[in-house]
Amino acid sequence: MTKSPPLLWSGPALQDLRNAVDWIRNDDPNAARAVATRIKQALERLSRFPRSGRVVPELAEAGYREIVVAPFRIVYEAHDDRIVVLRVWHGRRDLNAVPVGEEPPEEEHGSTE
Repeated sequence: MTKSPPLLWSGPALQDLRNAVDWIRNDDPNAARAVATRIKQALERLSRFPRSGRVVPELAEAGYREIVVAPFRIVYEAHDDRIVVLRVWHGRRDLNAVPVGEEPPEEEHGSTE
């Protein structure tokens, strides 16, 4: 069995995730936990199948991929030796308006809360 590559988070992606969960938690703590759990499960699947996400249409030239955990888009890079989560954005966000992938990864996949 092939070992899954490590899942790393960029600083902006971690901050995006924290902001999203905090924002939801203000209205509904249970919903915040549910979203965090869904994102964690999606990333666990992604670690087994790194190229399973689609190419981000707005950023196709960069080769970034994404998985959708409604209403969020998780943008990442899949390398042979690692997966780097670059951003976690609301689906309505204009991806061309914010920089992607400009920081090195900070930490390996862990808790999403």
